[in-house]
Amino acid sequence: MTPVVSVVIPVHNGARYLTEAIASVGDDPPVEIIVVDDGSDDGSAAVAAGHDGVRVIRQEHAGVGAARNRGIDTAACHWIAFLDADDLWGEGKLRHQLAAFAASPTLDIAYCLVEEFISPDLTPAARAGLTARPGRHPAPLPSTLLFTRDAAGRIGDFAGSVTAGGDLDWQLRARDAGLEMAAVADAVVYRRLHESNSGRVTRHDQHAEYLRALKRSIDRRREGASG
Repeated sequence: MTPVVSVVIPVHNGARYLTEAIASVGDDPPVEIIVVDDGSDDGSAAVAAGHDGVRVIRQEHAGVGAARNRGIDTAACHWIAFLDADDLWGEGKLRHQLAAFAASPTLDIAYCLVEEFISPDLTPAARAGLTARPGRHPAPLPSTLLFTRDAAGRIGDFAGSVTAGGDLDWQLRARDAGLEMAAVADAVVYRRLHESNSGRVTRHDQHAEYLRALKRSIDRRREGASG
């Protein structure tokens, strides 16, 4: 069947959980899966290539933002979604989001809530340092998004080298540009907590990136109000 959604999975040394992430995508609706291997040295590209129908793009390590941009540039479908290599989609995630687009033809971005879980493969010592936030909650995770190609063009590229701050910056630019967004209550992303989450190993840098992204958003809105 002709793919309806391009699913972009950026990965850097994420072979450990990549198979589970790919399996969680499902085939309803039909999708093309693009794994962008960002200079991994743990066999991530080989893991991805072992799945039928998965297209693998390899690049020198340039950061998750650059990998997301490469995926968008390569995507063939009108709708594009991200899935981080250690996250999982709930059943029907894309189907529910596409229904939101069908109900609102002017919609640019559909997002959903996040439910955290501690990866069951961890040792007791590794689990002891992790706490999953209870229930479902909003979070600026790219894995929650389904958006149109036109929306991506209006927002512009992700900053190449940064991590979570770049993700937040991209979504704030979407909001500041006036793109139409909607939450989809029936869709969920499961965020895996483990000892190598980028937000844990680079927490200080991540906090600084968030602050810079918020500052840029405030400046844009002030310029818009004064223009």
